Amino acid sequence: MRILAHKSVGGFMTSCGWSSVIESLQVGCPLVMLPFQIDQFVVAWFMEEKRVGVKVQRSEHDGKFTGESLANALRSMMLEKTYRNEAKEMSKIFGDKELHQKYADEFVEYMEIHRPAIKD
Repeated sequence: MRILAHKSVGGFMTSCGWSSVIESLQVGCPLVMLPFQIDQFVVAWFMEEKRVGVKVQRSEHDGKFTGESLANALRSMMLEKTYRNEAKEMSKIFGDKELHQKYADEFVEYMEIHRPAIKD
């Protein structure tokens, strides 16, 4: 987390596993996304929609990532300020420990109130 939060880090290259994406957004670090598996494509699509990162495009010929597509994604993420700005905005939610604790407390309270009666 300290590395991702360091001011010299311009972005985080990730396969879009949910835990990695959350860690990056907790500190407002934009993403360069290389999804490989089923759920990673969904996460990458969603993060691209939120403009917190850029997905590396695959070759139409063989479906592989190319050096050029990686360079294009890196260049886009580094030059376009929107990605960093939106990632910083997301950090207000992902990085707010008090908000997370509030949600957890409310969930536990809800479960206690709506607990099914145990039959003897």
